[in-house]
Amino acid sequence: MKREICCPDCARGWLKLAGVSQASNPIDVAFAAHQDERMKQVRGALGRHCMCDGCNKKLSPGDQAVAVSIYTEDIPYFEWEHEFVTSVGGAA
Repeated sequence: MKREICCPDCARGWLKLAGVSQASNPIDVAFAAHQDERMKQVRGALGRHCMCDGCNKKLSPGDQAVAVSIYTEDIPYFEWEHEFVTSVGGAA
């Protein structure tokens, strides 16, 4: 499973890559081009200092951030987002 902490702009880029224009949170969708891969995004307030895995922007506690998971049936999803963000609903 791939895990990233992203700024909202980079998380929207993941949604576009998956073929999603708008979504609610938590979002769990199949990639349009790769139906065996799925993506889940959870948006919320960041609880620690991080760098965006997409653009390397500095993110501080309290900033809006998105936990992005890419997974497959062979490499299953597990819940990890609470270690970084407090979920507030609504997709990136």
